[in-house]
Amino acid sequence: MRRTLAYLFLGASLLLGVGATITSSLSKMDTDVSYGSGKDLYFRISEKNSTYEGVHTQTYITDDNYDAVNEVAKEIEDRLEFWDINATVAKEGYSTIKVSVRTQGSDEVEYSYLQTYLAYSGQHVTVEAGTTDEDAMSEAPNSIDFADNGLFEEGTNAEITYVNTVPVVTVPIKETFQGENGKLNELIKFCTEHTVQEEKDDEGNVTTPGKSCLLVLWHHKQEADSYAAVQNKGTEDFTPNMANRLLFGEDANNAWYVDQADSDNNYKKLQLIPSSAAIKDGSYDPSKANAAYKAAKFYRDILNAKEYNYDVTFAYSSVVTAGVDPLTRAGDWHLAINFGPSAIASLVALAIGIVIIAVFYRLGAIAILGNAAVAVEGAILLFAYFSAQFGIGALAGFGLGAIVTAFGGIYYFHKVKQQLYEGRTLKKAHQEASKKALWPTLDISIISIAIGVCLYGFVHSTIGNLGLALTLTSAFGLVLNLIMLRIEGWLLANDPDSEKHLKGFLGVDPTKVPNALKDEKQTYYGAFANKDFEKPKRPFMIAALALLVAAIAGVSIMSATVGAFNYSGAYDNTTSINVEYWINKESYSTKKLADKQQMMDDFLPLIQYNGKSLGELTTEESITLETREVYLNEDEVTYTVYCLSRSR
Repeated sequence: MRRTLAYLFLGASLLLGVGATITSSLSKMDTDVSYGSGKDLYFRISEKNSTYEGVHTQTYITDDNYDAVNEVAKEIEDRLEFWDINATVAKEGYSTIKVSVRTQGSDEVEYSYLQTYLAYSGQHVTVEAGTTDEDAMSEAPNSIDFADNGLFEEGTNAEITYVNTVPVVTVPIKETFQGENGKLNELIKFCTEHTVQEEKDDEGNVTTPGKSCLLVLWHHKQEADSYAAVQNKGTEDFTPNMANRLLFGEDANNAWYVDQADSDNNYKKLQLIPSSAAIKDGSYDPSKANAAYKAAKFYRDILNAKEYNYDVTFAYSSVVTAGVDPLTRAGDWHLAINFGPSAIASLVALAIGIVIIAVFYRLGAIAILGNAAVAVEGAILLFAYFSAQFGIGALAGFGLGAIVTAFGGIYYFHKVKQQLYEGRTLKKAHQEASKKALWPTLDISIISIAIGVCLYGFVHSTIGNLGLALTLTSAFGLVLNLIMLRIEGWLLANDPDSEKHLKGFLGVDPTKVPNALKDEKQTYYGAFANKDFEKPKRPFMIAALALLVAAIAGVSIMSATVGAFNYSGAYDNTTSINVEYWINKESYSTKKLADKQQMMDDFLPLIQYNGKSLGELTTEESITLETREVYLNEDEVTYTVYCLSRSR
């Protein structure tokens, strides 16, 4: 009886351990927008080359053929996939695109990266010296040679390279600019010569003021753009539009990528060290490596971005709440399961599964469920370690992985019962069942892992996370079924008392077990041994064929129309209203529209939609209000723009 008790104690420990720690494990995972609050990012499409002096409503696309919004939305979807983040792209009207996204940890810095990256039209990068010393700038090498991607080698891309564990971005440059005597090194030398470190005397007084000269990168640089003007915001030459065109600044001392392994490769690549929270006072903090990598990815993707056929500008953002009830909640003293619809449905499904398995396999259910639970928790912890985003897809992946793990245990105990009905002892039945269950367990686990890897590798976003969760859970389940299940089966099979309690322990009817000592033959072959499954096969074959044809047709139609695994159509049946209201920033009217309630009371009733005022169609909770500022060079005026949006 001691080994049976050990089996029970081991199984109960696994289940209780998972139950006690699952909430804290779930809390470690980063969620996508389905389980965590994120943002709706709004982008406006304007006519090509119309926004350099400021975005104006007159230049918004108004064509009724949707070419612009379809083209830009497709490129934004591609960029989000390359960024490897779960997001939904919705097209609203002719000129507006909404991206619903939740960054890792709802990181505001990453939101700012996406706002710039998704709106950025590439392939027009100009490199020049940047200093506030106007006299020095007049002596700088001519930037015409470095204008409009003139510096970079065509057909090559920027890439992330690790230098002493620090992620940096390197870009191959044209052969005519390479070498110690090339034009780029001439520009770099100019910057280093005009960089002066600040010096102080013993009393802390500045004796020599510091001067910096950076290698700066502009996008779509205009003739009047000046680094000095951007740095001196109080001057007449400064405009916000000019500042927005300044991409990066790089210390000239770090501008050349030095290949330690092959000196022949030196003076051939521009090196950029992205500014991030990981780099402070010239030193690198490895504990913030994730921030450094995101910054490097932002630099790389900006430099590799395709050129739009339109001007795309980030308009505003609004907070979007989670679409699914959270799985955990913070109690008074600890985390607990949130008993919302998702948790209740999951627990009901789990309870039904437990009852079915317990009815068929009795004590075997403890091993089956315990191993499946441990596989899921182990996969959750590793999923969180990889910083993957948890959402509906991942939840489905963990569920499928648990089923795959449970299959290994179910198949083993099924074979144990089969061997007992053939007349073998429980000990011998365990040995034979272990052999017979080995390959089916390996097969289904390896197939699940292979499917998961393919989904994760080839299909991004929601389905990709399903693949990752399935891969991790199946891998943990395989190890548990090969090792832990054998130990549990051995404990149960090698207890002499187990032979006396076959019905209670394993659900085996002792009256149908032949006595080998009396040379009795097997008489029971299973509950469905005498059931003829061949009779109704034709109707089932017809139904299966019809489903197969429908599935192929459905996938083909969906792929041809909206694309496979394309969720951008989720908002096709919604009604969205976007309103922009422009006021001179210096106007007294801005004080009358200080908050959402004033907007509801004084402004929305003035707008009519289908015979009703916008105020009648909205409530304070259903409308989003944000403001931004737009500077128009031609007017020399800064406008406060009130952005209102509502979707239903």
